[in-house]
Amino acid sequence: MKKYISLVLGVMLSALLVGQSVPEKIVAKVKESNRVFCQNNKITIPDFSYLETSLSLSNVHKLFPMVAKPATLTNKLGDTLVDISLIYELEIPANSSSDVACRYLLSTGWFEYVESKNIHQLLFTPNDPNIANQYYLNNIRAYSGWDISKGDTSIVVGISDTGFDFSHNDLVGSLAYNYNDPIDGIDNDNDGYVDNFRGWDLGTNDNNPQVVSGYHGPFVSGIVSARANNELGIAGVGFNTRVLPIKTTNADNQITAGYESIVYAATHGCTVVNCSWGGQISDGRFGEDVVNFATFNCNTLVVAACGNENNPLPFWPATYQNVLSVCASDVNDVKADLSTYGWDVDISAPGSNIYSVNANNGYTYSSGTSFAAPMVSACAAIVKSYFPNLSALQIAERLKITSDDLDTIPLNSLYIGKLGKGRLNLFRALDDLESPSIRYSNPQFSKENIRNLDTVTFYADFKNYLATTQDLTITFSVVSGNAIMIDSVISVPILATSQNYNNSSLPFKFVSQNLISNREVVFKLTYTDANYSSYEYVKVYVNKSYLSIDTNQIASTLTGNGRLGFADNYFYQGNGFNYLEFNQLFYMGGLMIGKSTDQVSDNVYGVSDIDNDFTNVLAPYRISSSMLADFEAETVFNDNGAGAYKMNLSVAHNVKAWNQANCENFIVHTFTLKNTGTTAQNGLYVGLFVDWDIYISSYNKAKYDPSKKMIYAWSPLGGKYGGIAALSSQPVTRYAFDNNGNSLSLNIHDGFSGIDKYTALTSNRDSAGYNGPGNDVSTLLSYAQLNLLSGDSITLEFLVMAGNNPVELQNSVAFAMEKLHPDYSQVTDINNPTLTVKLTPNPASDQIVIQSNLPVEHLSIYSISGKLLHFTSAKSETGPLSVNTKSLPAGLYIVRVKTALGEENLKLIIQK
Repeated sequence: MKKYISLVLGVMLSALLVGQSVPEKIVAKVKESNRVFCQNNKITIPDFSYLETSLSLSNVHKLFPMVAKPATLTNKLGDTLVDISLIYELEIPANSSSDVACRYLLSTGWFEYVESKNIHQLLFTPNDPNIANQYYLNNIRAYSGWDISKGDTSIVVGISDTGFDFSHNDLVGSLAYNYNDPIDGIDNDNDGYVDNFRGWDLGTNDNNPQVVSGYHGPFVSGIVSARANNELGIAGVGFNTRVLPIKTTNADNQITAGYESIVYAATHGCTVVNCSWGGQISDGRFGEDVVNFATFNCNTLVVAACGNENNPLPFWPATYQNVLSVCASDVNDVKADLSTYGWDVDISAPGSNIYSVNANNGYTYSSGTSFAAPMVSACAAIVKSYFPNLSALQIAERLKITSDDLDTIPLNSLYIGKLGKGRLNLFRALDDLESPSIRYSNPQFSKENIRNLDTVTFYADFKNYLATTQDLTITFSVVSGNAIMIDSVISVPILATSQNYNNSSLPFKFVSQNLISNREVVFKLTYTDANYSSYEYVKVYVNKSYLSIDTNQIASTLTGNGRLGFADNYFYQGNGFNYLEFNQLFYMGGLMIGKSTDQVSDNVYGVSDIDNDFTNVLAPYRISSSMLADFEAETVFNDNGAGAYKMNLSVAHNVKAWNQANCENFIVHTFTLKNTGTTAQNGLYVGLFVDWDIYISSYNKAKYDPSKKMIYAWSPLGGKYGGIAALSSQPVTRYAFDNNGNSLSLNIHDGFSGIDKYTALTSNRDSAGYNGPGNDVSTLLSYAQLNLLSGDSITLEFLVMAGNNPVELQNSVAFAMEKLHPDYSQVTDINNPTLTVKLTPNPASDQIVIQSNLPVEHLSIYSISGKLLHFTSAKSETGPLSVNTKSLPAGLYIVRVKTALGEENLKLIIQK
């Protein structure tokens, strides 16, 4: 069924949609613990050869072989340094599924992350000339700025683009040459690039970054550093600034090595790297690692165009936190028609009808955020030459806070707050020495999932990047969404340059209102000081229809629609089923209820897509004061999505997890089905389906263990075990799938129909993957032949677990049964004189006291039916132990006390 699932990373976009996926390439970061297996540019982890064979991996190599692990954890400003020395690139056949390969690799537990590698299109929109040449120099006050500083030839801007024109008379004088590696066939500077005297072509891996097709790269270079004051052509904004050409395009003129070019620029002395390219598909943690490496490890500012889509959608790399994102304006300082905009934009610059160099020593006009970005890059270079001690982020802040406000222009009224801090102003960036600049990091909301009428607090780290503050106040408000502010303004102590302040002792507070499910709410932080005002935004998804479970050694998700692990079709919303960190054990799972071949309700694979028969009624929420488990949460859904074939069932889904010894490897899923219709529902089958992906999923096996009513899966090549057990007393059926139909199995690769599902629910197939070394397998464990009268309910318990071998899974079933259904047939009589612990008073009301002459390790209170109602963790002292019982209703209970001599059970009567 994986052919029906996609992470949408392989969607082909139009020429102007600037983001295509290259399924042939994957980036993977090896965990630090496996560094010993990353020698000589290869991955030598044991059994990695199996993956290379099964996934047809080729050309496995370090992406940045010349970059070493950072020698320290932080830079001199305290910023965390990034290790990119363990990032590898891998190739798979063009007809393979990159998202499936990524999951296989990630499931091994060897990698920190594994992601498809995107390519990008250039942000270029040609236009006819209709205004005077280089109007933008006036708009950004370049002439006045040049009176203060014309930059310096030692400051270099890396141009990550289509290449350079070494024959254009207005460009040749702007090159930054690498005199340490002249063209002589030798890598004289030992940087891994032979003869990179005048830049590098990463697209074809040679030393000739000459532009081949299109003229995007030279046009961008001309904006930065066309030779000024040379009686020829135009003047680059950077005046004396030099450029380093880094060609990143393949034969089709697509950006295939954009992030590699950022690393190249950062490790070859560039103060700024200009990225006039990008895409609406996130480049994930790989892109984030590269940006942060350049910013913190190399002190290189990354400047990126925000897109030409005329919409407010995120755009990468511009959206990354430490990138200076640039929007385009026109001659009148109005948002350019083509420009993307939004909360993530940092600054605007002219990008409409921009005049720069062209082929054959010519000049022309063009438009796009591609040409706004290099103006910002050039100004950043001049600022660095004038203030040499500023860090990359301090340069960015100076450009932002000295920009000219565009929100007051009437034609920008639809984009207030979405064009960045303002339009670039070089003169003010050089002249204003008084303003502080505050930015937040590490935002913390007091609730993981904010819901309607929640009272929520918010705090963060606030850092001053520039001049010392005087009387700083920060105001917190909502700009998109609904909330009532309670505590919205704080006064901040004086902050010197690079000083931090955390407001956890004085958090902002608000009450949420009228929230829509899975919707982003945008808050605004406004900073006000003497002669200084600025703002930025905080975004958070609220009222999520899923909830993380991360209490023990398993990280998973409670969804609101009966699925296991992920709530959505694209595997973004949720943790999946991770065991011991990054051991993803299954691809998809979920509840399945069937009555006939026409009536099967589920939200897993269908005939050609994902079925959506279950509809959320009550969003998942955590039971914060649970007395039954360390983590307990619930949700409610029904089968209304099945339309005419619905069975009128309401399902309450409860999950429990413990972080105690022997209980760390499983999660209990309890489903309470209620017949809300007017007719009986007889002959129901209720099962949990899981498509397992363990280690190398095409080499998996599955088997049923009748002694524990458990079906489990594993890979004979290694990795972990995963399984599901039925904990309730009702009889079960089980079906182990060879997903491709081998050995007479139902074939679900060609579609999972209602007939297939009902057949699996009602049949028994005890094993899969036994024809050869293994197969892609799934399992379905079901309670059979259940009858529900109108208004009746039934509760069914499943255990979802992981382990290192079948014995561990069997033990988990026993531990879970003991936790949920302890045996009280041998409960010690309360008046037994041999007891080492005593309970008083008894009967009790609001409190009991345990007397013991040995240290009490833990104490539990159970209902007479076996439900755990209270748990007190280990104590080190002897003597009386008081327990509050106010919440317990009148009745009979069992108190279990664990000491060094073992466990003793005492009867307790509560009277009210």
